[in-house]
Amino acid sequence: MISLLRNRLLWPVSIGHFTIDLYTNILPIALPFLMESLNLSFAAAGLIITLYQLTSSLSQPLFGYIADRFGSRLLAPLGIAWAAVLMALIGFAPDYSTLLVIVFLGGFGSGCFHPQGAMNASWVGGERSRATAVSIFMLGGNMGFASGPVVAATLLGWMGLRGTVLMAIPTLTIAYWLHRAMVALDQHRQVVEATREQKAPVKMAAVGLVSLILIIMMRSWTLAGVTAFLPLLYKGLGHSVEEASQTMFIMLLSVAIGGLLGGWLSDILGRKSVTFVSLLLLAPATYLFVGALPPWSLVAAIPVGLFMGATYGITLVMAQEMLPKNMGVASGLVLGLAFVTGGIGVSITGLAADSVGLYQALAVTSLMPLVSALLCINLRPSPAGHTKAPAL
Repeated sequence: MISLLRNRLLWPVSIGHFTIDLYTNILPIALPFLMESLNLSFAAAGLIITLYQLTSSLSQPLFGYIADRFGSRLLAPLGIAWAAVLMALIGFAPDYSTLLVIVFLGGFGSGCFHPQGAMNASWVGGERSRATAVSIFMLGGNMGFASGPVVAATLLGWMGLRGTVLMAIPTLTIAYWLHRAMVALDQHRQVVEATREQKAPVKMAAVGLVSLILIIMMRSWTLAGVTAFLPLLYKGLGHSVEEASQTMFIMLLSVAIGGLLGGWLSDILGRKSVTFVSLLLLAPATYLFVGALPPWSLVAAIPVGLFMGATYGITLVMAQEMLPKNMGVASGLVLGLAFVTGGIGVSITGLAADSVGLYQALAVTSLMPLVSALLCINLRPSPAGHTKAPAL
């Protein structure tokens, strides 16, 4: 892991991920300003977020296909530059319709970056450190997502809505830096390909891919359901929203740490074994977390985040390994599917909460990782690495 942290090719990709996901999370902070300036309803404001997230997630498999088909080194830096320009314009939208068009188009920047970025991180890691490299790449995105509200609140509080234009200058610089790094990344990929030991092709079992997709869907549902309804659960039990936010911060921080540890361990112990154990332990940890109240919830949030995060980078790498000739599609499918499923899962959990109560609905949701763990039986053990990526 230390050698990867010193790798001069992994840094541009990870910082690019930090940047693009920072933009993803500035919209919630901008909503109060937009509602006031354009006189929007809550429903209209919610549509802004939904539109951006749908275009950014559903477009990822398409951009992944383009990356696989044409091998374009421009997609990742182009995605960052595109998002920088479009999102800088939200403060200048004269009306709601124009704002929706800007947000709709801006979402494609995120969709354009993610598949190519994930592929690049995978190539930098090589076969022996692939999951570790992808986990570092994912950490960049997590940190950017967490930083978005802070950056947005600072700029918008200082300059109002038009403060978003200031973010474009450093972002375009990062896009140019990543574009320059893509030349070296292509050369590195060719070195990895040339030194890889030739192996007989392994037939991919369709049941394994379907099982992996179901695992990702249920994991996303679990996390989205818990984080979405935790403030309401605490408020109903007489606790404050601030206590809920503190608990979620600890959990999401643990997710980031768990992602690094899980990726590193999977490169040593194997993808399937680390995924199975993490999901198996995640179910009781989440069940206990849902029933814990502050201050004990701060402690209970740690294992939930660690076990949840441990599987994120691994499942992305497993999808890439299942579709080695379509790594872009695999990356886009996993990253896009995770969000879409989480949103649908929250709606279903909400319907269940209306029928049986919020705690009961979350308690059932917390047991979904048990089903995911059982599905790991259908996954192929990851092959032993044959090539160690050169330290750059």
